[in-house]
Amino acid sequence: MSDSLNIRQQVFGKKFTRDFALDRSAINAEERTVPLSFSSEEPVDRYFGREVLVHDDKACDLSRLKNRAALLVNHNPDDQVGVVESCEIAKDRKGRAVVRFSKSARGQEIFQDVMDGIRTLVSVGYEIRDVETSKDSGGVVTARVTDWLPLEISIVSIPADNTVGVGRNKPNLESDMNKQRLLHVADAAPGGGSAVADPPVKIEEIRATERKAMLEKAKTFRAIGVQHKSVELAERALAEDWDQEKLVTQILETRYKAKPLGEAEADPNIGMGRKDIRNYSIVRALHARASGQELTGLEKECSDAVAKRTKQEARGFFIPHDVASRSFAESKDLNSIMVEALALQLRAFNQRTLTAGTATAGGFLVGTEVLMGSMIELLRNQTLVARMGARVLSGLSGNVVIPKQAGGGTAYWLGETEEVTASDQSFGQIALTPKKLGAFTKYSRELLKQASIDVEAFVRQDLMQVLAIAKDLAALSGGGGDRPLGIINTTGIGSVTFGAAPTWAKVVSFETAMDTANALMGNIAWLSTPAVRGKWKTVEKFSSTGRTLLEGSEANGYTFNATNQVASDKVIFGNWSDLILADWDGLDVTIDPYTNATTGISRAIMFLLTDSIVRQPASFVVSTDSGAQ
Repeated sequence: MSDSLNIRQQVFGKKFTRDFALDRSAINAEERTVPLSFSSEEPVDRYFGREVLVHDDKACDLSRLKNRAALLVNHNPDDQVGVVESCEIAKDRKGRAVVRFSKSARGQEIFQDVMDGIRTLVSVGYEIRDVETSKDSGGVVTARVTDWLPLEISIVSIPADNTVGVGRNKPNLESDMNKQRLLHVADAAPGGGSAVADPPVKIEEIRATERKAMLEKAKTFRAIGVQHKSVELAERALAEDWDQEKLVTQILETRYKAKPLGEAEADPNIGMGRKDIRNYSIVRALHARASGQELTGLEKECSDAVAKRTKQEARGFFIPHDVASRSFAESKDLNSIMVEALALQLRAFNQRTLTAGTATAGGFLVGTEVLMGSMIELLRNQTLVARMGARVLSGLSGNVVIPKQAGGGTAYWLGETEEVTASDQSFGQIALTPKKLGAFTKYSRELLKQASIDVEAFVRQDLMQVLAIAKDLAALSGGGGDRPLGIINTTGIGSVTFGAAPTWAKVVSFETAMDTANALMGNIAWLSTPAVRGKWKTVEKFSSTGRTLLEGSEANGYTFNATNQVASDKVIFGNWSDLILADWDGLDVTIDPYTNATTGISRAIMFLLTDSIVRQPASFVVSTDSGAQ
């Protein structure tokens, strides 16, 4: 196995971090903005070798950061304190950004620490998509990361450990080497001294920190063991160095007989490189299956890899997540002119016939005189749920249970001779079960042979968008049963009734409801309709002030988003990281060449198994009536 392939398999789907110092001289206190550098081409030692992030527009995908990515504290998705306002790869080959802090209490607290010089470090979390490797004369591997995706920027209290998100069981070679060197110096110093300045002080600090962390962990684990009559399990957890999540899961399974319904895969990708993604063709696979042939080559290898990974048999063939998660433009390395030429959506929903004989159903694509810049894209509802911070679980296999703490312990005031009353924490679980979502399109062999624009764009983009809109809508207002249970229909969410035209007091009451439920944290934002957005921009907070409920893109200091996906002009306010979106296996495509066989038309049917669930109902507040009265 080549070094590139080996490293690619190790890093796909993992999260890495790099740390930099903040430049406090550039802080804009009035706007609450801070310009910063979040990445560079400085080599960093990883467990797989030396890592170099290539800094150019092709290698670094800034799409996530440019889409108002989160500004976090210590890479904690539940601790958002602002957003990324802008970013770029600068001429000095560094990643630079401007971040803006929230007006929330937490955002103001962290921003004040930054201004006071208490918090001085910034860190970027990113995923590696593709690498190129080389070896020097000493055999050290250098991995040039030629495709990487920054995910978020964090204010950090201490530099993040390089093993975070990479694999806690894999050693940080640099850290281990430094620790061994320091220990060696400390041991050798009494016998003959050392050239290293003050090593004993550093060693004692390291040892003290480690001892404190171990004692705190032991105290916490044993307390959990006593509370849940699982002392032996807690001792085993300490001996085998489990994390707390694993201990809680084991208590659920052994003490409370909570059976896991399935296992989830952390990374849905199968490890395709950029070249393979570019060469993959859905149309080629459709041609083969429509002709009654088995898949061959790259498409067969990818389908087999998904089947093996998910332990599922495809109805037809699997499209891997590596391909499905990328736009057609990304996969084919198209420039802006080529993308504009492909901006065509032919029909609104899931029953389209792409034929060469009917102009509106594909005929306009045949021939050599297509007006490439004049194609009109179909207008569809915006899908915003995932972009607002919902947690996405991909590549799942079987049903999935997520443990949750359902109740906490209770403190008591006691008299001198009284004994404390037992007060156990209680655990619960939320379940994700796959719901089948399907769409199909019809196409003719003549169209596939004659179309002057790659039909790949239509088959992929149109079906993906139809599925995405349906998923997004279900996450908001799904009724349960055969469909996911959406936010609006979830039991236990907060509610606000306008009763009449919206007022400033009603807007603030959404925040108050969440704060009262101890849920005012995380990726907090509004979601409603364009009608509500328009209404709130015309209603004054207080008469004759000119200040409206919605100013710019914020209401009460929180980002306001609008889409026609929300029904009846309702208003949703919440922590969107407490909404979980789940996808199972790959995209399963079957071909039906028989239904319309007499016309030479085949149907391509795509299935996606998906679900969504609200992790903490108290994290959302929804209006019972329209916010645009």
